[in-house]
Amino acid sequence: MQERKRMRERRQAPRIAVREGAVAFLGDVPGTILDISEKGISVRFMVFEQEPEPKCALDLFFAEENFYLAGLEAELVSDLPAYDSVDQKKNRARRLGLRFCDLTPAQYKALCSVIYRNQMAEV
Repeated sequence: MQERKRMRERRQAPRIAVREGAVAFLGDVPGTILDISEKGISVRFMVFEQEPEPKCALDLFFAEENFYLAGLEAELVSDLPAYDSVDQKKNRARRLGLRFCDLTPAQYKALCSVIYRNQMAEV
């Protein structure tokens, strides 16, 4: 029997799921935040008219907390098709994996704070 190769985990920090109402804006395109860590984020976006840029700026909004964090620099790590959870057929959505880059100390502190509050809400 041939041993299956496992994909190497590239994440440096564990991702946590977020509560409903968490949105990321890539420019003026909103997407649903799937999970987040202090190092990166996964977001479900509808298909773009053009390909996402390798480097971008994100704005994050957590409705339940009325939390808004603007201008997070990020780089595209993965761009995968998203599947509908009901029938597993491809739809027009994409799951983007983004790594945060060059966060200011204030951005990093605010990001860690919202992650901590969401993590505590999940327990």
